[in-house]
Amino acid sequence: MLFIDEAENLSHNQLSWLISIQNQIKHNHVKLMTILVGTNELKDKKESLKKLGQRQITRRFMTMEYRFPGLSVPSDINSLLSAIDNTKIKINNKEQSLVSYFIPAATKGSFKIREYSKEVYELLIGSINHDSYNHGNQRLIKELPMEQVMGYIIHLLDVASENDNTNLTLSKELLSDCLVPPISHAINEFVFSINT
Repeated sequence: MLFIDEAENLSHNQLSWLISIQNQIKHNHVKLMTILVGTNELKDKKESLKKLGQRQITRRFMTMEYRFPGLSVPSDINSLLSAIDNTKIKINNKEQSLVSYFIPAATKGSFKIREYSKEVYELLIGSINHDSYNHGNQRLIKELPMEQVMGYIIHLLDVASENDNTNLTLSKELLSDCLVPPISHAINEFVFSINT
């Protein structure tokens, strides 16, 4: 299986090359499944290739579409923050959670970032500028992009590390202060892109 991220950036020649590679592999009795992952521009590329009569490419690589939604309900944020609390990864040759990397003393206490799921969700959803979307009676799709949510969480943990202790708590003011303009702007750009 071959995953290609940012596939909207693949040129016609690169896609043709992928067909050649798949054909060569097939001659060796190996089936290669290719999954293209990208932004909404990938869907535009598919339509453009169809208009140009490049059905060999669209039939080979673009037969099914699935839109991966952003984080859209409080339980999505809770699941993400629980994973951040519990998933051990190797950092500096040591197995630890992302939370314990940034705030080791707090995690020796009873600190769990998932306990802030509701506040984080409300803050991030609340950062969406509803006035920017004039869709009449059309319902605004509110989804939070994983990249920006993770950027916010890492920034939050980094700032919290300055006061790391076994009784650490995160105030609403700290949660809000960590939602810096670049993250808020990127969330709004994402919401705008899925609503237009």
